Amino acid sequence: MRHSTLVERYLKTHKYETFNNLKGWRMMLTQQKNAQAEIELKFKQYRQLSKQIEEDSKARNRHYEETKKMLEQNKLKNDRKAN
Repeated sequence: MRHSTLVERYLKTHKYETFNNLKGWRMMLTQQKNAQAEIELKFKQYRQLSKQIEEDSKARNRHYEETKKMLEQNKLKNDRKAN
């Protein structure tokens, strides 16, 4: 296992010795049971939820713009009546 030059210098100045303490290892493979299917289902639900939120946000924005326009028109009418 290699160290950076700073680590090597620190180890030498503090009189530490290094050795490779990593032993050989093997990767074990296991079969996927239902975990992947559950994850895919969860993310599918997340995508549907995000689409619903986006549609709701757009609807609220349209409603806001319509209300804003109506209030501006009412204000103009009231200003004309006042003058």
